[in-house]
Amino acid sequence: MAQLPSLTELVAGIDPAAAPHLPLLTQLKKLSFFSDYAQSSDPFLPFISQLHQLTDLGLYDCTLNDEQAARIMTGCKHLTSLALNSVRLEGLDWLNSGESNESMLTSFELAGCDGIDASDVISIHALKSLQKLTLYGSCRLDESVRQSLTPPSPLLPNLTSFEYDAPLEEPEVEAEEEV
Repeated sequence: MAQLPSLTELVAGIDPAAAPHLPLLTQLKKLSFFSDYAQSSDPFLPFISQLHQLTDLGLYDCTLNDEQAARIMTGCKHLTSLALNSVRLEGLDWLNSGESNESMLTSFELAGCDGIDASDVISIHALKSLQKLTLYGSCRLDESVRQSLTPPSPLLPNLTSFEYDAPLEEPEVEAEEEV
C-alpha cells in the first residue's frame, strides 16, 4: 500500500486489518478512534505514536494504560488537542512524558473517564501551553482546585477556557431492615 499523504483526517472504527497501515498516513493530522472491544486486543494504539504529523487525537470508549499514553505523548510531538471520552485511565502522570517534558497541548478534554481524581490536577498544571481545558464527569474537584484551573490562573498562564462538570452522584443504597 502506498503512502496516502493527502488524507489529513480519519474517524476510525473497528477494523483490525487496517491497524498496520495507520503509519502510512503520513499527513494525518486528526484522528478520532472509537473502540468497543477489549484493550488487550486493540491493534490501533501501538501505531498511533508513529503518526508524527498528528495534531488532534480523540480516543473514545477504550482503556489507555500509562505506558500507552506516554508512548502517544512522546511519538506525537505535534499533538495540540487531546480528547479522551469514556476512557479508562490509570492517572494523568503521562501527560508530561514527552522527550522535552514540555507538552504542546493547547486543548485537553476529559469526559466520563474512569481512574482520574483531584491529585491528577498536578499533571494538568504542568501543561503550560494549555488554552482550553474541559473536565466533564471525570473527577470531583473541590473549590480550591477548581480555582487553580479557572482563568486567569497563575499556574496555567495561557488558559482562556475552563469547563467543568462534576461526576454524577451515585445513589446511596439503603440497607434493608431485617424483620
